[in-house]
Amino acid sequence: MSDALKTAEYVVFGVAIFGDLLYFLFIRYKTDPAMDVYRILLYYNLYADIALTVLSFLCKPFIAVYNGNVYFIGDTPFKTENPAACFILFSFYIYCFYQTFIVCPMSYYFRYLAVCKAQILTNCKFIALAIFWTLIAAGSVTVFATFVMYPTEDRLVDFYSTKDTFDTTILKDIHRSFAGLSSSRDSSLLLQLCMWNGFLIVATSYVVTFYFMHKVTSSFRIRHKGTKWHDINKQIARVMLVQASVPMLLMAPAYLILFQMFIFGMESDLKQYLMNVLMTLAPLVNPYVGILMVKSYRNALCGCFSSSREQEVYPEEQTADEDVI
Repeated sequence: MSDALKTAEYVVFGVAIFGDLLYFLFIRYKTDPAMDVYRILLYYNLYADIALTVLSFLCKPFIAVYNGNVYFIGDTPFKTENPAACFILFSFYIYCFYQTFIVCPMSYYFRYLAVCKAQILTNCKFIALAIFWTLIAAGSVTVFATFVMYPTEDRLVDFYSTKDTFDTTILKDIHRSFAGLSSSRDSSLLLQLCMWNGFLIVATSYVVTFYFMHKVTSSFRIRHKGTKWHDINKQIARVMLVQASVPMLLMAPAYLILFQMFIFGMESDLKQYLMNVLMTLAPLVNPYVGILMVKSYRNALCGCFSSSREQEVYPEEQTADEDVI
């Protein structure tokens, strides 16, 4: 099962990077001029996906639960014997992972200002806000992780001295130095605080996201209906909805499995592999969904296989044509 998981990691990484590259080309060259105002959001979501995809591949993170101990492990492809260097890479992954839960509310806040307030944030202001809230949220989890999982000498000795006794394949297969771990014997309270901190960030992210989503939806349903601006907003809404829901749909069962194994001791290799696979699927889904949800990208993709293209005429365009005639 371990070899199959490693093969799946390489396949997922290749397919995800190809999707990200294709998505970037569509954003750069095929974005409708009417959608230019939202181009920064598309780039922002793409950047978050690429960062998470690359860091997850370089760090190869996974979580293992055994005898009430939770081990956060990064099986890096680099040949280094320095656990601290591995942990730094692992910390970047944690940062990028929780960054995705800042992307959703920031995107909907941008759309709320554009649709409901007729106010467009400049790229500089948007990037500054995104960096600020990412540092607050993802930075706090990274700080907790440093205390909980830093590979101290005692933790490393404890892990390697008992590794051969572990009755679980996922831990026996670790041969290189790992990034970090948490043993319930020395950091149970910090581990729980770290988990609850992560849960609070995720919960707050979705509360804020759905608040602005409701504001935007109730506004543009009745304003400019039938116009190209309304249609552009519908397309962006679909992209953002998927971007917001995919991590939640994948993370909910992953967290459920983690809590079930950690709190109730219902551990199994199958659950551990399933949990880790679920946590790496979001970057694979998002770029392809983004391409399919935006009409100009979808038409460009279909144009590669067919000469016919879908052409829509909106009321404002029809009026302009009549004025010319």
